[in-house]
Amino acid sequence: MVVTAGRRSVAELFPRDPVRSPFDRPQRVLTAGLYGGLDLGPMFSYNVSPGCGEILRMPMMTRHGVVSSVLVEAVPGGPLEPLSRMPAAEVAGELAGLLAEHAPRLAERVDGGFELLGEDDLLQGAITPVVREAVAELPGGRIALAVGDAWITNDPLTGQGANLGSACAWIAADAIAAGGPYDAAFGRATAERMWEAAAPVTDWTNAFLRPPAAHVVTLLLAATSRQDVADLVLGLFANPAYAWAVISSPEEVARIVDGGGPSPYF
Repeated sequence: MVVTAGRRSVAELFPRDPVRSPFDRPQRVLTAGLYGGLDLGPMFSYNVSPGCGEILRMPMMTRHGVVSSVLVEAVPGGPLEPLSRMPAAEVAGELAGLLAEHAPRLAERVDGGFELLGEDDLLQGAITPVVREAVAELPGGRIALAVGDAWITNDPLTGQGANLGSACAWIAADAIAAGGPYDAAFGRATAERMWEAAAPVTDWTNAFLRPPAAHVVTLLLAATSRQDVADLVLGLFANPAYAWAVISSPEEVARIVDGGGPSPYF
């Protein structure tokens, strides 16, 4: 049995792995919405407001066509958090003011028609990042293998949920196609292969939820004034393994900032 989604039953079947789950509560409070009046075309905008949180804008295909999706990742207790508790009718007006203070370049693209497209186009809440045990032995002797959000729930800060779920689904499918026996040893071996893909994604995302290390600040500051570094930083979202290799290595950051550019493996 392969399990990819669920709520209480998933937590009971696949308990939290404390070694791989450093957080026991949400690290960000989230407000995600679809908006009109913010036309950046295909541009992806990632804004960091130190001590306050992050504001991400990306194009999204919806029933309205391609529109701006804005995700506000608020540090709990900070100035962005109240947005997550506001009625839908008040969110766009408040967000416009927050953009001016915390994402001024993005705010420059807001026009007079900036508004939430509809009450159903808003999500507010929080997620506790967690990695669960990937294998459960069922009473009848069969095993259950967790994939996707049933196994790992990362904060959406780096936008990797669907990508990671898809990558692990392919790994699990290849293992199943290779043949059994589909016992606990099979489940553990498959889980370890999935973790090879999942570990850098999880470590990278968790690192962004913590106060940044000095070398990460250096990288982000360089990205504000150098197009090559800015392109590299945004490109990390498409290559989480290299992203973690960069974020976890002061030496790699120094090489990039000193003009070395991306790794040949990027």
